[in-house]
Amino acid sequence: MAKVPANIHFTGTIGNISFYQVGGVTFARAKSSLTRKRVLKSKEFEKTRKYASDLGTASRIGSAIYKALPADVKGRWVFRAITGDAASMLYAGKSEATIKDLLWWKYVDSIYGKKEEKVNSSAAPVSTKQTNRQWRTIFQERWEKQGKPTQFFLRAWQQGKSFNPDTIPRRSEYFLGLKHAGEIVPLSVAFPTYK
Repeated sequence: MAKVPANIHFTGTIGNISFYQVGGVTFARAKSSLTRKRVLKSKEFEKTRKYASDLGTASRIGSAIYKALPADVKGRWVFRAITGDAASMLYAGKSEATIKDLLWWKYVDSIYGKKEEKVNSSAAPVSTKQTNRQWRTIFQERWEKQGKPTQFFLRAWQQGKSFNPDTIPRRSEYFLGLKHAGEIVPLSVAFPTYK
C-alpha cells in the first residue's frame, strides 16, 4: 500500500494497481487476486458463505421483531442489536423457528404480556414508561455483554434514531482514552499523529 500525492484523486484500477480513497486520501495497492467466482465457488470460502447466509437469515428474523417495536424505541442500532442476537444463536446452531420464538418472547411478548398481533396493522404498538424501561434494560444488558461502555448506551438510548454506533470507540481506544471535560476522548482524537 502506498500513499498517492495529495493533488491526485482517483478511484479505480489501472493494470495491476488499484487506487482507493480513505478519509479523502488516495492510496494505491496491488490488485487482489480475489474474484467473485472464487468466493462463491471455492472450498476455502465455505465458512464465509455460511456466515453470510446466517447473517441474512438473522436479518430477516430481526426485521420481523423490529417491526413490532414502537417508533420511540426504534433505531438503527436497535435493529443491529436484535439481528446480532439472532446471528449469535444461529452460529450456536439453533434452528430458525426456535430463534424466532425466543427473540419474539424476549423483545415483544415479555414486554406486552401477550402475543402482539398488530405487527401488520396500521396501528403502531404503544410504548409506556414501564415498557420503555423494560426495553432499556434488555438492550443495556446486551450492550454491556458486548463490553461497550455504559455511558455510550445512555447516549444511544436518549438519541434514538440519530445515534450512530460506528462512532463508539473500540475497547482499546476507550481504555487508552483521555478524560476531557467529562467525555472520554480517544487518543486518536486527542493526539492526531497517534497511530
